[in-house]
Amino acid sequence: MKYTLRPYQSDIIQQLRNAYRHGFKAPLLTSPTGSGKTVMFAYMTESAARLGNPVVILVHRQELLRQTS
Repeated sequence: MKYTLRPYQSDIIQQLRNAYRHGFKAPLLTSPTGSGKTVMFAYMTESAARLGNPVVILVHRQELLRQTS
């Protein structure tokens, strides 16, 4: 599936990637309601999987599971 990110979403993802490049092991991404966190999450996991990196998804609510699926 192909996702079209908004410019601010691309910026956030680039900042997250830079944090990993600078040695951070578990950077935290926060974003307000309605900003497309699920779209960013899906984009990042798809990119990681495409590169052959393992991806594990954990959610603590059935609602989140259904929304993300």
